[in-house]
Amino acid sequence: MESVNELGSIPLKSRVFIYGTGAAGKSLFAWLLKCRRDIHIKGFIDSSYNGSFRGKTIYSLEKFTQHFSSSHYDLILIASGFNKEIAEKLDSLDIHAYQIISVPTYLMENLFPSSVAEKLCLFSIRFKSIFFKRRIHLFF
Repeated sequence: MESVNELGSIPLKSRVFIYGTGAAGKSLFAWLLKCRRDIHIKGFIDSSYNGSFRGKTIYSLEKFTQHFSSSHYDLILIASGFNKEIAEKLDSLDIHAYQIISVPTYLMENLFPSSVAEKLCLFSIRFKSIFFKRRIHLFF
């Protein structure tokens, strides 16, 4: 298991899957699209969700192992609060081409809110932070 502190250390022109569709996974996706255009994001893997996100398919781990072999990707980027459990699952399936990515808070704060209510809530929190002279963190 390898832990990466610097997002820029992901190898050039990697074909990757992002494991996790929560805030960290979505933030990593946005960052890769903006700052690492050389990386080909093939899709997402998630333990709880199926479907798609911004044009990329979300696979369950079971479907992923059925459809893809190690020749189809270079790396799985784990961006989840459950990174240790996910790494153990991957190891048990003899999948070792992964890195645990620690997504910095500043990236997650720039996540695109999807609804008007979320935008208003985010604005309200940022506005109140000015008066308290510290950052307020809110988890959904």
